Amino acid sequence: MGLQRRWGESWHEKLEFLEGLQDEGKNVPSLDDRPELDPALMGYWEAFHVLSPSRAMGMTVGYIPLEEMRAYMDIFSVEDSVERERLVLYIQALDRVFVEHAHEPGDKKGTTPEDTMRERRRGRRR
Repeated sequence: MGLQRRWGESWHEKLEFLEGLQDEGKNVPSLDDRPELDPALMGYWEAFHVLSPSRAMGMTVGYIPLEEMRAYMDIFSVEDSVERERLVLYIQALDRVFVEHAHEPGDKKGTTPEDTMRERRRGRRR
């Protein structure tokens, strides 16, 4: 999936900077706590973030519609039936966890992945 290239370009310099600090022996908690994502799964993670704004929104956060996933696969020419099925299964798994998290009581209720990233950039969430 071609989106992985964009993520790498936008975060590569920041990651290099933080890793450079760590190489100098400085404590960089954000790298210590960084989850490891199998590179083979990065495309699914990025697809989830592309599709996330298309989720149903109302009084609560809804799930990403299957129709939106189909549109994504058509736009990005995902034609292999096994890959299409895999994409749906991974996106739905990520989406279930996200929606459950969004429905938890507290200050995170109703946030989207994009909201969380904006808050982190502003230094409000860790």
